[in-house]
Amino acid sequence: MIISVCSLIGFIAREFTVEHPLVIWRVFKNRNFAVGVLLMLSLAAILYGTTAELPLFFADADGLPGIAKRLRA
Repeated sequence: MIISVCSLIGFIAREFTVEHPLVIWRVFKNRNFAVGVLLMLSLAAILYGTTAELPLFFADADGLPGIAKRLRA
């Protein structure tokens, strides 16, 4: 986690100093665009989270032990 945060900070710092950045940060000055990107990111995180957690929740509700949750087909 620490490596990820440090890499993100380094990437953002480099993007502001390089002549031709990969991400054009000026587009986020448009409020509608920035809010749209934030909402899409939130929705993607919610959908991925439920996809990852629901099978474990249902296996736990069935009363399966730990390893059987992963092995059940």
